[in-house]
Amino acid sequence: MRVNKYGLKDTISSLVKREVRQRCGFGCVNCGNAVYQYEHLDPTFAEAKEHNPEHIVLLCGGCHDRVTRKILSKDTIKMRSLNPICNQKGFSFGPF
Repeated sequence: MRVNKYGLKDTISSLVKREVRQRCGFGCVNCGNAVYQYEHLDPTFAEAKEHNPEHIVLLCGGCHDRVTRKILSKDTIKMRSLNPICNQKGFSFGPF
């Protein structure tokens, strides 16, 4: 378990996770993959004082890695989170 400088643990409550999943369409906001991770957008986890569902999105491992390596910008993900691909298509995809 990771803890940031404000003492926030990386464990997100089930209620916050549910709100994030519903808002993001149950898949990566960028590509629609149903196998996802939770990403703090703004502020980042290192700077977060709480797990605010409005500032967390779902990203698949590949998209999360591209954001971490700054190949894909957080601004792009913020834009995509306003209209997640899963909500556009009506479904997520990938192995379950």
